[in-house]
Amino acid sequence: MNEAKAVADPEVQSGKEAAARTARRRQEEAAVLAGIGRLEFRQRVQGKDGSFYRVIEPLGIGGNSSVYLVESLGGHTKGVLFALKMFIQVNDTTRRERFEKEVEFLQGCDHPAVMRAYDSGVHRVGEEHKFPFVITEYLNETLRTAMLRGLTTVEKTVFSLQLLAGLAYLSSREPAIIHRDIKPENIFVKGRSAVFGDFGLLKEGDGIDPSIEHHILGSTGVRFPRLYPTPDLIEYCKKRKDPSPLTAKSDVFQLGLVLAELFTGHLPIKPRTEPFEAIELEELRPIEGNQGEAIKGHILKMLQMDPDLRPRAADVHDSWEGSFLWMVEATRSLGDKLFGR
Repeated sequence: MNEAKAVADPEVQSGKEAAARTARRRQEEAAVLAGIGRLEFRQRVQGKDGSFYRVIEPLGIGGNSSVYLVESLGGHTKGVLFALKMFIQVNDTTRRERFEKEVEFLQGCDHPAVMRAYDSGVHRVGEEHKFPFVITEYLNETLRTAMLRGLTTVEKTVFSLQLLAGLAYLSSREPAIIHRDIKPENIFVKGRSAVFGDFGLLKEGDGIDPSIEHHILGSTGVRFPRLYPTPDLIEYCKKRKDPSPLTAKSDVFQLGLVLAELFTGHLPIKPRTEPFEAIELEELRPIEGNQGEAIKGHILKMLQMDPDLRPRAADVHDSWEGSFLWMVEATRSLGDKLFGR
């Protein structure tokens, strides 16, 4: 072994230790704030539009937010179940601004492949603590859980088309929206539809994000997409003092990783030990069915390492639609229905 490589760089090691201490401190602070802002069964909260929501049960807690199942108590949504996502890291100004940006985006977004937000508000605890929240549609199944229970090739292809349509929509906005955290846990299944959620790492436009070091580099264990990285995002983070612009094509690569896992059951990235280590792709495993080779080709286009050669979401959508229409025609020729009876 090269002795120079065997000895850890003191500066790098010091940085890792500092990042670990910061992460532990934030986790401890988040636990305290989560306890202060905790919502109890039957507790009511009021949204900005005047509607009240009754807490049913907690759905989960993360480093930045707590999520609850709530019931609308009035108006045209009375009796409808929603998810309430409450921000708990209220002492972190940068993260709070990101949450507010996420809420603003969701409330101004109108696309079937993006989770819909209906209301927002602030949960106040005394004079000191104010916890902002957003009310979204309640989707209780992620793509991860759907993959575990099993999906047909048709369902996988339909989800792929819908998610690509969602990415095309995000990149067509002015300014463009880059998700940056696409993974099966952040994609939700709604009947026969797939929906993007958790836009906590969203980036507007193709320019430079001044908070990149604080928000991503400062908490790589939680917020950096370790299992679904892109070569673009890694280079963007490594060159944080003078990064190259990050574009919506990074999302295309990230979705390509998800779709590769969806169709083959395996994430095609060789093992890595560091968050910003260069990516090496493994050969895609076989995909079953008459359209298997075609679908493999669609995915490989999305996994082009060079972003200049990688297609946009709108460009690759047509090839996926060709595979879908082949499945429709094959099903009709057998006298069957696409999703069964």
